[in-house]
Amino acid sequence: MVADEYFWLRVKVLEGEAPAPFGDAFAAMRDLRSDLSSDPTAWEDLEVPLGAVHRASELYAAYADLPLSKDVGGKPVALRSKAQRLAKAIEATELKVPLLIENTAGGDNAMARRLDRIAGVWEAISQSDKAGNVGFCLDTCHAWAGGIDLGTAVEQIKAITGRIDLVHANDSRDGFDSGADRHANFGAGQLPPDDFAAVVKAAGSPVVCETPGGVEEHQADLDWLRAHGIG
Repeated sequence: MVADEYFWLRVKVLEGEAPAPFGDAFAAMRDLRSDLSSDPTAWEDLEVPLGAVHRASELYAAYADLPLSKDVGGKPVALRSKAQRLAKAIEATELKVPLLIENTAGGDNAMARRLDRIAGVWEAISQSDKAGNVGFCLDTCHAWAGGIDLGTAVEQIKAITGRIDLVHANDSRDGFDSGADRHANFGAGQLPPDDFAAVVKAAGSPVVCETPGGVEEHQADLDWLRAHGIG
């Protein structure tokens, strides 16, 4: 694992090992919680985390992953201003690898917790010339804890974004719509097992596991996925 202040590499763990030179690794960028200022014109503060896209390409990563858990308030105008700033920052960034927007679990008014918020972000991004190089990462724990029905999650998200490029497969320690971002090992959390497996299958995308524990626990999670016809 390679780490710095802004991102870290994640391997496509379903294949058991990272192919050289990290060809299917995923770069995850720092959350924007503290990076979105209240000034809708001050979008330059996003250039630092978005700069991780360049580092990702240098390290042969396949994607750069950007969670959006910033709570922007309940007014639609607040979401529009932040989403437009994000779109403007993306427009100003040379995207050498695809940038994936990830749904998040917490914050009642987070930018990417609920489907209507994701739709607002995507509407702004779609106006960018670089929209074709921006994709979506579905985190199953975040979806469950964020109040998105797993049974219809893939269908509803694809109706908004047109794509799901990556799945973060995680069980959830806490209940539905709890707002708690606490990952759990497969079968040890609150996600209904059949719904969990079905949403990962339906996405039809590469899968990354971010579950707790060491080699033994992670191997058990991989075995769980394979037992449910995934991988």
